[in-house]
Amino acid sequence: MIEPASHNKTRMPWKGSGLSLKKRSTKELQKLNIEAGAAMGELVRSSFGPCGMRKMISDDKGQTRLTGDGEAIVRALEVRGGWYRGASGYGDSERGQIEPTIKNPICKIMAQAAAALDVELGDGIKSMLILAGALLTNAEHLLDDGLASDLIVSGYKKAYDKAVQIITGASLVIAHQDANVLRNLAMTSIRSKDVGSAGEHIRDISMAASDMILDDHPCGRDINMNEVLENVKFVKRSGKSIADTELIKGLVVEKAIVNSGMPRRVDNARILVLESPLELDRKEFHARIEGRQGSLKAFLDQEDRLRDAWIRKVVECAANVVLCQRGIDVKTQINLAKNGVLGVHWVSRQDVERIAKATGAKVMINISDVGSEDLGAAQLVEERMVGKDKMVFMEGCEQPKCVSILIRAGLDKEADETESALTDAICSLASVRSCDRIVGGAGAVEMEVAKKLRSYSVKVSSKEQLAIGAFADSLEAIPESLARNAGLDATDVKLGLRSAHEKEEGSWLGVNVLSRKIENTLTCGIIEPYGVKKRVLRTAVEVASTIVRTANIISLRPNREAASSPHTADGGA
Repeated sequence: MIEPASHNKTRMPWKGSGLSLKKRSTKELQKLNIEAGAAMGELVRSSFGPCGMRKMISDDKGQTRLTGDGEAIVRALEVRGGWYRGASGYGDSERGQIEPTIKNPICKIMAQAAAALDVELGDGIKSMLILAGALLTNAEHLLDDGLASDLIVSGYKKAYDKAVQIITGASLVIAHQDANVLRNLAMTSIRSKDVGSAGEHIRDISMAASDMILDDHPCGRDINMNEVLENVKFVKRSGKSIADTELIKGLVVEKAIVNSGMPRRVDNARILVLESPLELDRKEFHARIEGRQGSLKAFLDQEDRLRDAWIRKVVECAANVVLCQRGIDVKTQINLAKNGVLGVHWVSRQDVERIAKATGAKVMINISDVGSEDLGAAQLVEERMVGKDKMVFMEGCEQPKCVSILIRAGLDKEADETESALTDAICSLASVRSCDRIVGGAGAVEMEVAKKLRSYSVKVSSKEQLAIGAFADSLEAIPESLARNAGLDATDVKLGLRSAHEKEEGSWLGVNVLSRKIENTLTCGIIEPYGVKKRVLRTAVEVASTIVRTANIISLRPNREAASSPHTADGGA
């Protein structure tokens, strides 16, 4: 039977299907999405730079952490939201208030982009979120003026391509052996962390660590930051001060020696690293041996002969330290102790791989295949008490490709901040090794790019000129944020930088928030890696372009959840 036409008009086939749709205009939805993305930028803006504020993060378990690290903030944040109070321009103090009850996919996009950037660069999260937020806010103004989203995105793309050319022209090629440049580069990363007067000490440790783990990496080649950080083991213990943090030219294993009869210190250590256990496989069920008289003794003698074979192999290859990923049984421990061998068992897989890189040892699957050429070497292996814990230190490795940093601090919060400072500094030093170029920090390169983009925009005859101009304005969010967090007048600083960059030698001028003046960043040592700056800008443009072109978000969820979501709109949201 054919239904009447009037019935066809009123049918809603999505009802009860979990597909939530409400009638809202595309422009209204675009604004909601843009405000959600801009809120993420506003969230980290107050913690940007050396004078930035710290965020107190509290989790479901009641634990709190005080940090200004962008990666920690984004990782700890439950990216939820939907209601954003305040619809005025960039910098509205009310904007960015996130209701912690409704999931927001736009915030998730921003968080995922930040996580990907952290894996690739190890730094630049806050800069990217601030830039993306500024691009989105200015895109919203262009949409209000009637500019199509496609024109905004294509204008941003042209501006980015031109900006990369400008950044390359404004960069300076350096030699990676230039110690003064590397010191300034590491210090620029550390200044934004709360490490007190230990900044120079942390800088020296990060430089020494990066030299060891990147010694054989060819300059100009891309570096995987994940691999770089895997080769640095951070061991954090409260007690003492940050100034007592030390670099171990080798590895620290957070395990105690397995037997009290073993030596606590071994000089000129020859290290055997085993993946297989030095214990007999015990079944998890009861077993009974049946046989003639003396069968049990023969069985136990066979076990002893197997253990003796292990010990003979250790003695033959002249190993005096045995590190085992699996267990070492009591009888084997006693036999090792009698032969003056230091043993550690249940070493984690990651530590086993790091020990091999640090000492030059091969990870052996079967002890019967071990030869003297498979052993690693260290000048000293020693068990020490650190705080309340016993640890085994392997020091004095000749050419370690993996190192440990023992972080000491009075509070756990200080230890976390020190680790963050070391991580950022090491990643910055690795980045500059891969590109051999630096640019001015403190907003210098952003102001230079903004100036030249404005000159370039007037040569574009289409409406994309407006998007390019908005792109230039967005770049000024970086020096504005630095100035505002330092208690300076952001407008005065911005206008002062615009005037300064019109001078012949103005391309390196930025706002030094410590001296509260506009200075030459190359002279005062505020510099950043060229590769980081370029990648941060690209990610910000990609994220902003994606969000600008997103209107409807189709949400597939139960009706009761969809009905409670105020952000669900025409096409979902």
